[in-house]
Amino acid sequence: MFRDALQYPTRGPWLRRTVVGGLLTLGTAFLFPVIVLVGYVVTVLERSAAGEDTPPAFDDWYRLGSRGLGGLIIIAAYGLGPVIVAALVGLTLTELGVVLLQEFAPLLSREETLIWGVGVLAGLVAGVVGLCLFSIILACWYVLPAALGRYGTTGSVGAGFELRELRPIITSSEYLLAIAITQLVPLMVVAAAFVLAITIVGLLVVPALPFLGTLCCARLVGVAIAD
Repeated sequence: MFRDALQYPTRGPWLRRTVVGGLLTLGTAFLFPVIVLVGYVVTVLERSAAGEDTPPAFDDWYRLGSRGLGGLIIIAAYGLGPVIVAALVGLTLTELGVVLLQEFAPLLSREETLIWGVGVLAGLVAGVVGLCLFSIILACWYVLPAALGRYGTTGSVGAGFELRELRPIITSSEYLLAIAITQLVPLMVVAAAFVLAITIVGLLVVPALPFLGTLCCARLVGVAIAD
C-alpha cells in the first residue's frame, strides 16, 4: 500500500500534472486554487476507489471546480465545525464560571476548604469537557477522508454524512492503516524539502512537494475505501 502510494504520482504524464499542482499549491492563498485542489483530491479518491492506477489530469476544470465546492462543504463540516463548537463551549463555560464566581465569592471567601474543593471540581470539569471536545475533533478529522471518499464515489455531498455507510469504512483495518500512514507523509515532505532546498535546482521542486504528498495521501485513502 505504501509503495503504491509513493509510486502513484509518477504514473502517466507526471511532469505537467506536477507543475500544475505545484502552481495551484502556491496559489492557495486564493480561493480558486483551493477549490480546484480539493476537487482534484476528490477525483483521486474516486478513481483510486474504482481501481484506476493513474492519477487524473488537470483537464476538466469545471468538474474539478464543482467537485471542489462540494468537498469544501464536507471539509468545513468535519474540519471546522467541531473546532467552532469547541470554542463556543469553552467561551460559554468561561462566562458561566465568571458569573458563578462573582455570585458565590462572598461565601467562598469565608471557607478556605470550600475554595480548594470548588477549585478542584472546576478543574476536573474543565479537564473532562476539554478531553471530550478534543476526542470529538479527532474523531471528525479521522472520518473526514472517508467522507470525501464517499462523496467522490457517489457524487453526492449528502453521502459524506451518511454514518451508516461510513461506519464499515472507518472501522476497517485498511482504512485505519491508511490514516496511520498518512501521518508520516508530512514528515517525509518536510525532510525532502530540507534536502532539496540545499541546491538552487531543488528549490524549484519544493513548491510541488505538498501537492505530491497530498496525492500520496489521497491514493492511500482511495485504495483503502476500495478494499
